Amino acid sequence: MAWKLQCKKNPALLQKRPHIADRMGEAKRALAQKGRWLPSAVQFVVQPLEKPQDAQSRLRSKLRSRFSSAIHYKLKTGSAIRDLGCTVEEFLDYIAILFQPGMSWDNHGEWHLDHIEPLATFDLTDPEQVSNACHYTNIRPLWAKDNLARPRPRRVRAKTP
Repeated sequence: MAWKLQCKKNPALLQKRPHIADRMGEAKRALAQKGRWLPSAVQFVVQPLEKPQDAQSRLRSKLRSRFSSAIHYKLKTGSAIRDLGCTVEEFLDYIAILFQPGMSWDNHGEWHLDHIEPLATFDLTDPEQVSNACHYTNIRPLWAKDNLARPRPRRVRAKTP
């Protein structure tokens, strides 16, 4: 706990840890020296302090986390899984059918589960839109470079009462 508090006050401390510095590549070291890159552990500690998230961002983050848990650990909890429209096993089979040549569950880091209609375009405070966003027909496997090259949509604002 004390280490986390020290990192919050001075994120550069984590960069001095040899086991982390050894894992950093040359490019990351150069960026770290310029103060443009922090190890992910520091980003995890610092990010909530720097960027207060709105309700839509928190909901998107929770949905992504639940999908990830369902895929990697076969956990079946949360509204994202309930709104999937099929069982986790059926979903995995569905995604496997959509694999492009070269894709497999063993190289999942090289491809992403992409929301065809991005989560940012839905009002995630509306249960009907959450159901549409999480439905298995809105998800496909896509190579990481292709997914990251897609244009980012404008975010939808939640309805005001």
